[in-house]
Amino acid sequence: LRGKEKDRRTGDILAEIEALVAEGVSEITLLGQNVNAYGSDIGDREAFSKLLRACGKIEGLERVRFTSPHPRDFTDDVIAAMAETPNVMPQLHMPMQSGSDAVLKAMRRSYRQERFLG
Repeated sequence: LRGKEKDRRTGDILAEIEALVAEGVSEITLLGQNVNAYGSDIGDREAFSKLLRACGKIEGLERVRFTSPHPRDFTDDVIAAMAETPNVMPQLHMPMQSGSDAVLKAMRRSYRQERFLG
């Protein structure tokens, strides 16, 4: 079984990215089981969008990607941060596991296809 998610401090993440860029890295991928829930343990639903924007201010960092966001935690602010931050790539890798309500129910997912497909 998977344990509870634990966020790293924003300053630690940004310091690591800056060190990597200083070594010549031009692209980073922010990764988490539910990456856009970042900050939920401290009650900051905008923490992930703030992190994306902060990555945009790192000189020499050309591309920022992230995987895997969860539809439940995908906010308008994350979308805005993606649009406003030039080095955040305009792509989404979302874990949409099925378009079948029966399969989603069997997988014990809290959402159904109607929510995303209209």
